Amino acid sequence: MAKFKMNVERTLNAFTSGTYQVHEAMYEFVDNSEAADAKKVHIIVEKGNKEPVEKIIVSDDGSGMTAGELEASLEFAGEIRERGNFEVSEFGVGMKAAAFSLAGHFTVITKSCNGNISGAFLDRERINKDQEFEGPQDTPTRNYDELWEQYAVDKDSTGTIILLENLLQTTYGTCKAFIGRQQDSSGKNGNSGIRHNERLATRYRAAIDSGRLKIYTINGQRGRPTLLNSYDPLKRNEEDTVRIIEQTIHWAKRDANFNFILTRVSNENSSLSDFGFYVTVAGTTICKDSNRLFGIYKENSSHSYRWPLRGEIDFATKDEFLKVMNFTSHKHEVQIIDESFGDWLRDSDIGRAVVAETSLRMQQAQDAKIAKSRLAFQDANDKFVEALNTEKNIYGASRTFLKYFGQVKGLKAGLFEARSDIARLEKGVIVYNPSHPKLSALLKNKAAANFRDHQAARALATVAALQNEEEHTSINFYEYHSFMSNLLSMHI
Repeated sequence: MAKFKMNVERTLNAFTSGTYQVHEAMYEFVDNSEAADAKKVHIIVEKGNKEPVEKIIVSDDGSGMTAGELEASLEFAGEIRERGNFEVSEFGVGMKAAAFSLAGHFTVITKSCNGNISGAFLDRERINKDQEFEGPQDTPTRNYDELWEQYAVDKDSTGTIILLENLLQTTYGTCKAFIGRQQDSSGKNGNSGIRHNERLATRYRAAIDSGRLKIYTINGQRGRPTLLNSYDPLKRNEEDTVRIIEQTIHWAKRDANFNFILTRVSNENSSLSDFGFYVTVAGTTICKDSNRLFGIYKENSSHSYRWPLRGEIDFATKDEFLKVMNFTSHKHEVQIIDESFGDWLRDSDIGRAVVAETSLRMQQAQDAKIAKSRLAFQDANDKFVEALNTEKNIYGASRTFLKYFGQVKGLKAGLFEARSDIARLEKGVIVYNPSHPKLSALLKNKAAANFRDHQAARALATVAALQNEEEHTSINFYEYHSFMSNLLSMHI
């Protein structure tokens, strides 16, 4: 029987090259910290400030590992322990793959509850060439005690430190850019770096809000720890957010339960990038689908009428999640096990609510469009009247029409007995007949693009109204034509 063979170098490259963005690699390390019951995590970059990034350090105060546990943890896809129902760790690949996606040198220092400090040093080039690394049982080439003193969150407590050197990441040129700035509640100070609201702040929202975990970023050896605030894309506790659905959902086909919340945020509080359905597993937000909404819509559907909506599918445990979905290999996306889930979701309270909200938003958008057109049309009417009262040259040399200069008070639609009547002057207001065939044709579309038609209607109504006032006065063709031409050529 043939033996299955694996090229270590090519396999390691395949697992690491281009598979992790920087913040996704940070997820792997912080996930492990959470699984070790860490209360604090420090993410440090050196040299610091605006200097290039030379080292990345992730340090926690979790339970730490013994030398044997550390060695077992460095096995690729190893079964070092039973993974809990309340953690998202799944494949035994993440820490190693994430580390080598960012760096050529990967050091782990850990302190267990017995007070012993252990370390391991992995050089990607050496692993590729000889399939060897410096394990915790080997004679160390690095001073792990010294590294512990330098980077430990709490030197007297347990914990683990990940040190990445000989960096491969090119996303961030400086330490300042790597750390970035978290956007505040006013929407200022920008989203950037690993402090971007949509990254660690969203993924660990529940843990941060509960006080279970504090994540700090540190720029350089002398930098101060800066606490990361949580970010809730659903804005569920904002005063102007509407909670449309908030209930436990049961999918009978897979006997799966999850909590679901659907919110509508205000336009003022809305970021288009937050739209979508999020998946949370045991308190960790794994991913977001802003395309199909997990099968409710077809691929690449337009969502402009649904942008204020945000949903969250929240599985209390990993077991419940695995009834419906699987992690992709690096746990930053999910795959639905059974495509009928999307059909069921579409026909459930969730799908019906989204459809209802879509209809509501479409109507609101249409109403807003109509209201905007009306306001724009009325504003143009007011400017037209203002011009009649301030631009004397419009009246030309006409003595008949000139006497109305400064006397026109308004322009509005009114009621008329006969459709053939165009307009009349009523206490200084030009009242026009919107049912008159010619005016109706000119005013049938209130969109701003039809300004010339609207201007022609105003001019026609104005001349007709003033003519009616002068029904016993002879108005020669030149006066009429000159006044009408000037009205049509008004630029307002």
